[in-house]
Amino acid sequence: MKITGLDISKVPFSMRKSYMAVNYLFEDYYSGYTSCTGFSSNLDKMPFVSTPGLYLRSVCTKGQNNNMEMIRFIPLYNGEEVPYEIHAGYEKVELICQEGKIAFCYADENRLLIRGEGEKLGLRLDCVIEGRSSFLVQIPVKGGRSYHKLTNHISFDNYGIFTSLGTVKVYQEWEADHLLNTACLYDITAEDGAFQCMIKELRTYVWANVEKEGCVDFEQTVRNTKNAFDEFCSKLPEVPQEYKEAQKLATYLCWSGSVAERGYLKRESIYMTKNILCAVWAYESWLIAAGLCETDSELAYNQLMTMLDSQDELGGIPNFKGEGMESYEASMPPNLGWIVMKMLDKIQFTKKQLDEIYDKMRKYTYFYLNHMDEQESGVFEYHHGYDACGDDDTVFRKELNILSPDLTTLMILQMDCLAILAEKLDKKVEEKQWKDLADRSLKGLINTLFDEKNLPFARNNITGERIYAQSPILFTPLMLGERLPLEIRTSIINELKNGKYITEYGLASESLDSKYYHADGFFRGPIWFTMTLTLIEGLTKCGEQEMADDLTVKYCNLIRNGGCAECYNAETGAPLNNKGYTSTAGTFLILLHYYLR
Repeated sequence: MKITGLDISKVPFSMRKSYMAVNYLFEDYYSGYTSCTGFSSNLDKMPFVSTPGLYLRSVCTKGQNNNMEMIRFIPLYNGEEVPYEIHAGYEKVELICQEGKIAFCYADENRLLIRGEGEKLGLRLDCVIEGRSSFLVQIPVKGGRSYHKLTNHISFDNYGIFTSLGTVKVYQEWEADHLLNTACLYDITAEDGAFQCMIKELRTYVWANVEKEGCVDFEQTVRNTKNAFDEFCSKLPEVPQEYKEAQKLATYLCWSGSVAERGYLKRESIYMTKNILCAVWAYESWLIAAGLCETDSELAYNQLMTMLDSQDELGGIPNFKGEGMESYEASMPPNLGWIVMKMLDKIQFTKKQLDEIYDKMRKYTYFYLNHMDEQESGVFEYHHGYDACGDDDTVFRKELNILSPDLTTLMILQMDCLAILAEKLDKKVEEKQWKDLADRSLKGLINTLFDEKNLPFARNNITGERIYAQSPILFTPLMLGERLPLEIRTSIINELKNGKYITEYGLASESLDSKYYHADGFFRGPIWFTMTLTLIEGLTKCGEQEMADDLTVKYCNLIRNGGCAECYNAETGAPLNNKGYTSTAGTFLILLHYYLR
C-alpha cells in the first residue's frame, strides 16, 4: 500500500475530542507492539485484526485491546473491490483509485464524513471483522428517508450511518437465533458520479437529527477542520525552520489525540496514543501539559488536572485511565511539581488554578510521605518498575520494592514547587514546612543512595542490599543542580562522558556495554523521552550546557527524521514500537520551546 502525506498507518487520522480514528492497518500492525513484555506475552491470545485495510476504529477503553476496529472501508467499482493508494493530510484522507477518489474528513468529533466521486464508484463498509459480530438496523426518518444503526455486539459501540447521496444495499447473514450475524456489509454506489455518507458515533439510542447533521457540504467541512487546526497552530512558539514541520506533526498528535469529557474523564484529556493502549497516563499527561501551555493554556491545565480528578482518599492517583476505566495498578513518577515549575516560567495561572493545584499536589505529596516512605527517612520507594515509568529497567530486573534515586529527586522538586506555591498563596508556615521536608529528603538521598565513589545506586527496600544496574535513570539527581555536592555532580557527569550511554543518536536506556543491553529491549537499550528529558534538565542545572545541547539536538533530530515514536534504537535511530505517541510529541515540544538554543 502506497501512503503519501500523513502516514496513517502510524499516526491515526482523528480530531480534537473524538473517540473515532481512521488508520490503515498493515498485516503486522499489532505485532509491532511486542517490545513491551506484558503486551507481547498475550499477543497470540488476543483476537487482533490482521487483515490489511483502512479501518474506522473506536478508542473507547471498553473495546481495548482486541475490539477496536468497527468498520473496514473497501473501494468498489461496478460492485467489485479495486486497488487504491492513500494520500492523507491533517484535515482529510483520500483514497485514490483509477476509477475516482473517496475522501474522508471530520464534521466534528462525533461525525466522519465520506464523499466519493467517479462513475460506478462505490464503497463497502464491512462491519463484521474477522469473526466479530456487528449488525445493522434500518431506521426510517421523516420524509421517507432512513439511516442504519450499526451496533458492535462485543464492545456495544453504536454508530449511525446515513447516505445522503447515492444508493445503498445492505447484506447480512444471521445466525439461526437472529441475534448475531456472521456477515454485515453496507455497500454505497455513486449516483450521477458521486456519493456522500456520514457516520456518527451515537451516544443515544437513536439519531435524532439525521437530516440536519448528515447533509453538509464536504469541501466546507474540510475547510472548517483545517481552520480549527491552523488556529491551534497559530499560537505555537517560533522554532528553527528545520523543525517546523516536525513541530506541526507533534502538535497534530496532541490536538487530534484529545478526547472529550466522558465517564471517568472529567475534562478534555489527551490520550498517549490513539493507536493501541489508548488512555491517559499521569507522568506523560503532565509532560504534554508543559509542551502545550503556551499554545493552549486551558487544554494544558486540563492535562495537569485530569489524573488528579481521580485522587483517592489517601491522596494517590491512578497511573492510567480512560473514559471507561481507571487503574491504580501503579503510582507513576511524581514529576508534577517539576512540570508546574517549568510552566510557571511560561504562563500565569489564575488564583483559582493555583489554589486547586496546590491543594491536590499537597495531598498527592502526603500520599508519598505517608505511604511510600516506610523508613520515614524522606527517601521514597517504588513497588514495581511500572511505578517508575521504566517497566523492565534493569533497576527492577529482579527486585520489587526498590529505593531508586530518581523518585526521591522528583519528590524533592515537588516539595520545592509546593514551597513556591505556598509563598504565592501567602501560606508562610507551609512554605517553611515544605522547604524543611525537601532538605530532609535531600540529606536522606545523599546518605542512602550514593556509594563511596559518589555514584548513585538503587537498593532493595526490604533487605537493604544494593542493586547493580547500568541505567541512566540513576542519574536523575542531576536535576537538583548545585544542591548536590560538587563531587557527586562530577562523578555522574564523568560517568556520562565515558561513552557507554550516549550514542550519535542520543541517550541509551541501558549502558551499551551492559550484559542486559538489547537494542529493542524496551527500557534496556532504546532511547526514551523520559530519561532524555530529565537528563537534559539535570545537565542544564549543573552547567553542562554543551552536553545538554547535544542531547537536545539529537532527540529533536530523531523526531524530525523518524516521527514521534515511543522510543528509538540507540545505535541506528530507527523508531520503535508505537509510531504515533503523544508523550514523545509533548516532550519534543518541551525541548523545542524550553531547551533548544
